[in-house]
Amino acid sequence: MKFVCKVPAFQNLRAFPFLHVEAAESSVTFTIFTGETVLHDSYVLYAAPRKTYHSAVYVQVTVPAVVEESGSASFDSKAWKTFLKKDVAVSTDPSGPQVARIIFGLATQVVEVLEEISMPSENTPPLFPIALDLGVSEAISSDTTRPHLNCLHLQTKNGRLQATATDGHRMHRTAAAFEGADFEMTVPLLAVTALEAIKGGDVMCAPGIIRKGATTVRFPSFLVSFPPCDRIIPQGADRTTTLPVKELLRLLKAYPKTPEIAADKDYCSIVLDVSSDGIKITRAGYYERSIAAKTDTLQPGEGFKIGVNSYYLIEALELVGEGATMASYGNLDPLLVKNGDRLAVVMPLRIF
Repeated sequence: MKFVCKVPAFQNLRAFPFLHVEAAESSVTFTIFTGETVLHDSYVLYAAPRKTYHSAVYVQVTVPAVVEESGSASFDSKAWKTFLKKDVAVSTDPSGPQVARIIFGLATQVVEVLEEISMPSENTPPLFPIALDLGVSEAISSDTTRPHLNCLHLQTKNGRLQATATDGHRMHRTAAAFEGADFEMTVPLLAVTALEAIKGGDVMCAPGIIRKGATTVRFPSFLVSFPPCDRIIPQGADRTTTLPVKELLRLLKAYPKTPEIAADKDYCSIVLDVSSDGIKITRAGYYERSIAAKTDTLQPGEGFKIGVNSYYLIEALELVGEGATMASYGNLDPLLVKNGDRLAVVMPLRIF
């Protein structure tokens, strides 16, 4: 196999230890992937049988190339770090030891060719255009031992595409119009991270495949059953506050790193003391802040308090944007931040 082309820039190479190269005619396809690791279903009821899931994630891109000889080979992806977006010539000797010569400028690097690795099937189901909003990914759990939370959930129903993520402490959701066959799938965090690194391009989707621009990300479409999140969303809450999002974000982000007053502990928790015309914000070790905000359902002199993690509130406000409203049933009930098709639910903290 001999070819000359530009190597595409792949992000987060550490998470994708393998690289497969396929050269044919006038193009080369690069595929980085995680390998055939498996997850064990250990979080279900003890009476249920344990299951094994294939969890390999593939990121694939095809680029134009001057191909002298068609062929394919797999390498350690680290060997390609120095050649990102550069002109590279690759040559392998099929009759000799399984090695490849990578030439960049005058430098030549000899790379061991890995044993044959099975690649995903080329069969691609019909792809539908979607408006994929990855802003919800902040709420994906990073705990790989909880695969049912270590993913983004996509579901289409009634002509809408709904993207949901949760780590058990907060939940983010967006929705957009969708035209195509209904589907439901979970997208592993590693696949979401790869998609976030791809800039621009229209997005096409089918179960187990998301194509963004010239890059295709393949993954198991259902590792686990996503938890039923709808039940935690407050419905018809009678305490609704219209938030000045830009000013509130500025205030929350302006807390100094050093406490302003003596405090034994600071867990990044804050207490929102809501009245009919404003919100007082209390955080251990800092002076009280206040901001004007209208709560129509409260009479003068009435109010309520709710404790939340300040970072979770900041992420919720950034997801929902200007024009958001805040609602809850009570001090220990979930806090809903919503604006149109964008919403975030933040679980409360106990106030002592």
